[in-house]
Amino acid sequence: MGSSGSGSASGGAIKAPASSVPSFVQGVALGMIETRGMVPAIEAADAMTKAAEVNLISREYVGGGYVTVMVRGETGAVNAAVRAGADACERVGDGLVAAHIIARPHEEVEPALRPTHAKRRS
Repeated sequence: MGSSGSGSASGGAIKAPASSVPSFVQGVALGMIETRGMVPAIEAADAMTKAAEVNLISREYVGGGYVTVMVRGETGAVNAAVRAGADACERVGDGLVAAHIIARPHEEVEPALRPTHAKRRS
């Protein structure tokens, strides 16, 4: 069973279909760290961006003093960044709530990643 000439010089790689997701996020991992308070969140964000080639994409106040910090990048880089961020957050005190990585978020998840900029009611 050989190839009937459909291969290419690049080894016959098949291109993924185009999607509505911007090219800068396609196939890029998402890393998230949730903290109790702003100080651990800043410490985690600093450690993540220093540990690997990732982009800090969002910081969200979740409520009740919780803050979520999100980064994007190649899967290996995001993995290293989240590990470093979680370690740094734990050194600050009891600030780490959760740390998680999604290797390839589905395009339907993308709108949920946009900052809400919601104001808290006084």
